[in-house]
Formats: sequence, structure tokens, C-alpha cells
Amino acid sequence: MLRNNLGLKDIVLVNTERKQSVDNKVPGVVICTLQNPEDRTKVLQAKNQLKRSEQYFNVFIYKDQSVEESTLNQNLKTIGNVLKEKGCDISLKGTRVISHVH
Repeated sequence: MLRNNLGLKDIVLVNTERKQSVDNKVPGVVICTLQNPEDRTKVLQAKNQLKRSEQYFNVFIYKDQSVEESTLNQNLKTIGNVLKEKGCDISLKGTRVISHVH
């Protein structure tokens, strides 16, 4: 995917690992370890090309997060979902909560 769809022929993957999904309806997250920080920067700069791919349009690349950041983001999503269920007109964009007040 990185080499063919993003056109990054010189990227070296050191390791890839699929984590177990909490919800078995969707595949787990794939963790990729790159050889150096420059490769990481190239991948993050090219990631928007995936949405134009028929095969990988629903694949998303995010920068790495610490366990604390990941837990905080998951908690934010939970709070946002509860607020939406209670009638608040909000949406979540990454780590931002967007209020749709009219």
C-alpha cells in the first residue's frame, strides 16, 4: 500500500503488527514501524492520497500516540457519543469537538 498507492518506493518497513480489535466486526489497527523519522514524515505527507484509491479509501493513517493519548482520545469519543445521544448537536473531528449551534 505504501509503495504502490502512495508512491513511496524508498520507504523501509521494519515491522508491521495487527492489533486485536475490541469489536470483532472491524479489523484491528495495524502498527507499522518505519526505519527512520524521515520515512514517517513522507508517509504522513502522502496519506491524503489514500482517499482517491478505490481499494484503500477507508484506510486511515495517523501519527503514533502514547497509551495515555490513546486512552484520552477514546474517553473523548465516549463522552461525545453520550452527548450526541442526549441531543447535543456536536461532531468529533480527530481530537476536536465541533459544536453545531445554529
